[in-house]
Amino acid sequence: MRVVRLRLREKIPLLLLAVASIAGALSWFLNLHYSLSHVRASAVAEAREAALHLREGLRHELQEVDADGLQRALTGLGLNHHIYSAAIVDAAGRVMASNRSIPGEPATLPPWPGGMRPRRETPGGAPDFTSIEQVDGLIDLRLPLAPASAELVMRYDYTGQLDAARRHAQRLALLFGLLIAASAAILGLYLHHRVTGPAARIVSIVDRFGRGERDARCAMSGTDELQRVGQALDRMMTRVDESQTRLAEAEAGHRILIENLPGAVFVDYTDRPGWTKYVGPQLKTLFGHDPDQWIAGGYEYWRAHVHPEDRERATQLWLHSCATGTPYFCEYRLLSPNGRQHWVQDTAAGQSVRVQGERLSYGFMLDVSVRRQAEEALRESEALMKTAQSIAHIGSWSAQPSLDGVIHCSEECYRLFGVDPVVFDHRVRSWLAGVHPSDRALMRAAFTRLIDTGATADLRYRFRRPDGQLRWIHCHAERVHVARDNSVMLTGVVQDVTEQVEAERRIERLAYHDLLTGLPNRALFADRLKQALAHAQRGESHVAVLYLDLDHFKSVNDTLGHAIGDRLLQVIANRLTAALREGDTVARYGGDEFIVLLPHLATVAHAAEVAEHLCAALREPVLVDGQTLHVTATIGLSCASANDGLDSETLIRHADIALYAAKSAGRNTYRFFNGDMDRLVQERRQLEGDLRLALERGEFLLHYQPQRDLKTGLIVGVEALLRWQHPTRGLVSPAEFIPLAEESQLILPIGEWVLGTAAAQIAAWRAAGGPRLRMALNLSARQFQDQALPDKIRGALHAMSIEPSCIELEITESSMLRQADHALEMLHVLRDIGVQIAIDDFGTGYSNLGTLKQYPFARLKIDRLFIRDIPESAEASAIVRAILAMADALKLTVVAEGVETADQYDYLLAQGCHEVQGYYTGRPMSADALMRQLALDAHPVRASQAG
Repeated sequence: MRVVRLRLREKIPLLLLAVASIAGALSWFLNLHYSLSHVRASAVAEAREAALHLREGLRHELQEVDADGLQRALTGLGLNHHIYSAAIVDAAGRVMASNRSIPGEPATLPPWPGGMRPRRETPGGAPDFTSIEQVDGLIDLRLPLAPASAELVMRYDYTGQLDAARRHAQRLALLFGLLIAASAAILGLYLHHRVTGPAARIVSIVDRFGRGERDARCAMSGTDELQRVGQALDRMMTRVDESQTRLAEAEAGHRILIENLPGAVFVDYTDRPGWTKYVGPQLKTLFGHDPDQWIAGGYEYWRAHVHPEDRERATQLWLHSCATGTPYFCEYRLLSPNGRQHWVQDTAAGQSVRVQGERLSYGFMLDVSVRRQAEEALRESEALMKTAQSIAHIGSWSAQPSLDGVIHCSEECYRLFGVDPVVFDHRVRSWLAGVHPSDRALMRAAFTRLIDTGATADLRYRFRRPDGQLRWIHCHAERVHVARDNSVMLTGVVQDVTEQVEAERRIERLAYHDLLTGLPNRALFADRLKQALAHAQRGESHVAVLYLDLDHFKSVNDTLGHAIGDRLLQVIANRLTAALREGDTVARYGGDEFIVLLPHLATVAHAAEVAEHLCAALREPVLVDGQTLHVTATIGLSCASANDGLDSETLIRHADIALYAAKSAGRNTYRFFNGDMDRLVQERRQLEGDLRLALERGEFLLHYQPQRDLKTGLIVGVEALLRWQHPTRGLVSPAEFIPLAEESQLILPIGEWVLGTAAAQIAAWRAAGGPRLRMALNLSARQFQDQALPDKIRGALHAMSIEPSCIELEITESSMLRQADHALEMLHVLRDIGVQIAIDDFGTGYSNLGTLKQYPFARLKIDRLFIRDIPESAEASAIVRAILAMADALKLTVVAEGVETADQYDYLLAQGCHEVQGYYTGRPMSADALMRQLALDAHPVRASQAG
């Protein structure tokens, strides 16, 4: 059921109407009561008077007891309309006379209307009446009649008066009510204008203001109470509006602050632990959790998303905080709904505040994953730093800026200094006490400057450990300002550089000394030579430089190995040092080359004496690892005096030129530099330049030397020999330009030209109907190292369409021994191509049967060195016989080189040699001359005749 609520402006008129109604009803009731009381009193008086008057009128009939007269008299009462009924009743209760009843009957009166009960009244001061009973509008009265014992019973009806009185009272009440209602209406209008209207406006304004209309105002003027209330209300609303504006701004600021905090703010119910009232939106953005779901799930939701490894610890701390009211602080891993984990710093205040009747506690959840990662990285960095310090032998330290200040060191720092951190006196002065006495003053001065001026200290010093070890320490120290308290601290690092110092010393020695022999190297020699020349220019002395080269040292490395060669160089270095004066300098200049500085010479002749002495010292046999070696040396000399003006580079170059001249003279000797030597060197350089152009100009040609079968005397093969037809110098000897080609790396393109030209010549001979000959080609060591050699051979054979067996490659013994592994692999590749392979100059490289049997040789060539002295030399003959026996065991064809006499020819034939080559059997010749020679050899003849 809807309850109707009335407003004040409705309540006041209704209230006034109610008051008017009540007042009218009350006036009507009072007027009616008064009128009715008056009418009743008047009616009773009139009834009495009428009864008394009737009794007086009936006195005579009563005295005569005239019943008829009484009846007539009572019947005539109809003229009095107020007397409803009248009867005279005798003592027996019978009607003697009545205007309504039948005489003789018992006296009866009609019942009271509506079942009303009459009021009995004994009238005071009216003793004539026995009783009076009345009901509204009716009065029953009894009046004794004398002299007879009878009573007058009469009912008096004054209903009309009552009705008239009532109507009058109603009219008066209505009139009074209208007057009151009009007054109430006027009062209501007045009150509405003065009270309810302003009050309604105030209520409306307040209601609008409450709904958010901040500009709503009463805008009342006047001095009465409601207007003043409206004015006060306007002022209050203005202040409220200002306060709400400030509050809204504050709330917006707080909201912005809360929403922009790096973590999520939460508000918990203190009296309901584990339940949350509010969570900031950062819970979603930072941790992926829906705030509404978090609030609905409460403690169990939170606990379920704490990492299992952190759950028990975080829960216990939370329960303890709830039980004791102490602040809650815990860092744990919080899992987001997608399983990602975040390190959270969760804090909650131990105290609560009461807000709107509820006790609340506040907390904050901060994502510290980055910090934890940084801390983890820092721990790893510290561990790595500690490890790095340990590996690098670097320690860090910090100290107060005074000699008596406290010093703090890292573990590695204590380890470097060899001190126990438990018993060590952590004072700068105690640290400096371990510094070597020779370095202590330097250290104190450096630290004093660092303390006073802030100058960075960077120095090395020696430190004596408690165990007696002396270590080199590198220290770097700086003065820094500590921002926390604006103090000054000293900080730095130390490193054990003992090995580095020793290495630097070794490096310094290596920088100026040869690693193998320990002799000075080029740099130190050049420095000493400059000093000697400067001293010679100030005096009258001479300076000599001896450039020394060991003869045939390369063969030692190739045959006996580099280890033997290195030991030989060390022995030679010691012999040279022992053979010189104390002030002289011998340096290793590279490989098997040595250079000697002779300062302060009185005469140049003394330099020659030293050269002879050195050559003699080196001729003595050398025993290395059980093997006796014979070594000789070739020396070039150059001298300078005060007036020459020669610099060190020129002096060394002159000695090198003299060395070259000494080698040309046959080695194992010495030569002084002169101007002609310089000219020869220049010519050699010119020749090297011409050699580079020889291929382009087509200046090379091939000559062919026959190789004859000893049994048949026929030419079975030829060896292609390279010749250079110089445009101005004529035919240049191979001994002159081949070494140049080897040194200048021109041997590769020249060798490729030889291969192509030889293949083309074989094809030409075959096309001309010539015999099938084997073409022997010499391979230099550089060519043998060329990985492209097999492809070049295949290309030449394919281009000329000749069989691979037509080509024989001659490889020197030293070339194979120098690079045994590569040689074996290369020889097998060449054999697979189909070419024949011969070992050249056999016997000069100290080969043996074990070495030879692993190589795929088809032919063996005995070096001319052994053929030259047979058959006269028993030693040479024995070597030849041994070679032939070894070749026969290996099933190799033997070619003897350098056969120049009939005795040599006959000896080789008698010993079973297979083929010979030399001037006796045929000189090198052109291709056309060879064809003519082949024509002459149609029938077997002795080689002497063919030659």
